[in-house]
Amino acid sequence: MDIKSRMVLKKISSSNIFYNVISLFLCFAVIITACGYDAVYAAMISCQHCSKKVDNNNATCPYCLGDLSVPAVSVPAPAEGNDASANAVNKKTRHAKPAARKQVTSKIVTENELKTYLEESILKAFHNNNAGQTITLDSFKRDMSIGEKFSIGGKAYNKTNRPLYTVGKFIERLNESSALTQVNLNHAAKIDINDPTLVTFTITFKVEPASSEFKIASSKSKPLDFTFVVPPSAVESVNVKILKIYADSESTLYNMMNKSGDKVTLNLIPEGGMKILVLIDGKVVYDKNY
Repeated sequence: MDIKSRMVLKKISSSNIFYNVISLFLCFAVIITACGYDAVYAAMISCQHCSKKVDNNNATCPYCLGDLSVPAVSVPAPAEGNDASANAVNKKTRHAKPAARKQVTSKIVTENELKTYLEESILKAFHNNNAGQTITLDSFKRDMSIGEKFSIGGKAYNKTNRPLYTVGKFIERLNESSALTQVNLNHAAKIDINDPTLVTFTITFKVEPASSEFKIASSKSKPLDFTFVVPPSAVESVNVKILKIYADSESTLYNMMNKSGDKVTLNLIPEGGMKILVLIDGKVVYDKNY
């Protein structure tokens, strides 16, 4: 074999080795990638209570606060009964006279009354029975479209790094109250990445003002300090009038001449449906429902 032929064979052999190395490298990359995806998905499990994907290291689902170690509760199917008797009951129901409508007198609950009730009846008992766990409520907001529906926001602390468990226990306590219904976690609790003992939450519920439990606790509601600062004006003094509007009545709480920067402070007893208006020289500058 001449020198030229040997050089061609050597070049072809080198090319084959290069392509083989590239093929082996690509196969190795595909295997590593597949293993990586398996590892990612292996770390995620489905919550048996709400079916959302969660980290398998969690003891509690951050969406529904269900215990991941407890099996889901299955609702038994209704027992099959006699078709004839069922038809008879349905027929009877169809021809039954509608019940007389009950006259209900609704009472609008104030945010101050709710705050007092939660602090006196719910939080004190919760903290007494759950050592190392703390619930702090920061906001109380009423749904203006539904007077009895409220949203509360706050923080939960658990010294054993299980604040989601503490939120779940707090919701259990709210559900036990005869004054609260339709208790729901508004959205997934948000864990503080800098402090694993803390979590923020928002909970919604409906208040039943007729409940004796609510009446007793909310009766301890403290007076509300109302402060208004007179804004800057082009004139030296202005007329400041503060009105309280409740139901169909209107009363003047304050009516004086004041200078810019003056503070007007009143002590009010909040009443459900009460409105406070502040007028400066006859023009409304403050309007709030309580």
